[in-house]
Parts: sequence; C-alpha cells; structure tokens
Amino acid sequence: MSEVTATSAGEAVALDNATAPLKRFDPRARLLVGLLLIVQTVMLPLGWGLTLVAVFIGGYVYAGRPPLARLALGLVAVAWMLGLTLLLHAFTTPGHILWTVPGLEWNLTREGLINGGLLAGRLSALVLLGVTLSLAVTALEAIRAMDVLLSPLARLNVPVGSFSLLLGMTLRFVPTLYEEALTLRKALRARGWDPGKGILSRVKAWIPLFIPLLANALRRADDLAETLVLRGYDPRAVRTRYGLSDWRGADTAITLASLLPLALWGVLAALA
Repeated sequence: MSEVTATSAGEAVALDNATAPLKRFDPRARLLVGLLLIVQTVMLPLGWGLTLVAVFIGGYVYAGRPPLARLALGLVAVAWMLGLTLLLHAFTTPGHILWTVPGLEWNLTREGLINGGLLAGRLSALVLLGVTLSLAVTALEAIRAMDVLLSPLARLNVPVGSFSLLLGMTLRFVPTLYEEALTLRKALRARGWDPGKGILSRVKAWIPLFIPLLANALRRADDLAETLVLRGYDPRAVRTRYGLSDWRGADTAITLASLLPLALWGVLAALA
C-alpha cells in the first residue's frame, strides 16, 4: 500500500513504504538526520568531512526514494541562482586566468570556477535534501517530531508549545493560501488580466493578487485566534501524543552516523 503525502504545494505524492527505506525509521530520526546534514553541508569546509557529507546526502536521497521529476523540478527552480553563483565566483575570484572577456577586462580564473562550482554544489545538495525531507516527513509528523525534540527546552521557559502551534499552522496554511492564489489568478485572467513581459510590469500586475490574498490570510488568522480562545487552548498544557512511533536502536544509529562528517572534521582539525 502506498501512503499519500501532502506536500507544501498542496499536491499529493505517493511514497511506497516497501520501496522507501527511509520511511521505516522514526519521523524524529528522519527529520533530525535531514537537518543535521543540512547544517553540515553549510558549515563544513572543503575536505574529507564535506566529501563524507556528500556521500551521506546521496544515501539519504536514495533511501527516501523521491520522484526524479520532483528532484529535477527543484534543481530547475534554482538553476538561475546556481549559474549566477558560478559566474560571479568565476569572474571575481583572483587566480590563474583562463580567459578574458574582450573589451571588458573581465578575467575568468580557474580558482573562481572551482569555488563557484563548490558553492553551486552545496546549494544543489541543499535543494535535494529539502525535497527529500519534505516528501519523507509529512507536515503532521514534522510538527509532532519538533514538539518532542524541543520538549527539553520547556524547562528553560522556552515556549515550545507556542512554537509547535506556529509551525503547525504555517504548514497547514501554505496549501490553502496556494489554492487561493490559483483561484484569484484564474479570476483575474477571466477578467482580462495580463501580467505583461517586463519585470517591473509583472511586479505591478501581481499587486491586485497579493492584496486580496493577504486580506484572506489575515482573516483566516483572526478566525483561528478566536477559535483557540473560545476553546480555551493553552499552549503550555501537557498533551498526550497519538500516532508517534517508538524510538528504536536503528534510529539512534542513523542519527549518530549522520554526525560522522562533523566528527571527522573535528578530529582532522585537532590533528592539523
């Protein structure tokens, strides 16, 4: 049987539990491993640690079994950013000159290509991790996992319950606002709305869409606040949890294994 997971765009993606090994782990472990890999991807410098992170990212994506079309769509959406990053580093980093733009004195350097390629690779890895994580952990699982993982902070008077509520409402409102935006755009097109071709004209044309969308979002937020007050909701109250699986030894093992790149970098930095 396949499980239908609602994504942030309001779509439905079928993930087969039998063919997705990542789904066999606890949602807290899936979320925690993904976040740890994201942090290490951004933090670790070039070296064996970052190479090991790349291996773990490949394993995480492979274990998540995300549709290749979704991965490609995520990379295509940021392709302009990747290209711009590569070009900026290639022409602004000093080093061995490979080519000079005639008449502009812009120098393409080997070191710039290497640095730009590495940064573009980091951004691509973050996109792949984000897509896989969004499909491997449902919105409800993410809310429950964050509530449990942050529960120790409640002893320090951190409003964990309010944060979990805010996260949950945000994840639940995004598909609704997306559908309302599509409905408003169809209504504007039916009235002859034309976004234009230039950037400024497109920005000005989208203002009639953002104003009613913002008004609807504020109205929904006000209705939700009144509902919570009338029902006596207290974010500090202790609540029972339903549907959260038990933490197993395999979850501990995969979480600790995801920290190996950071540990390796720390050991090599101490020996250097």
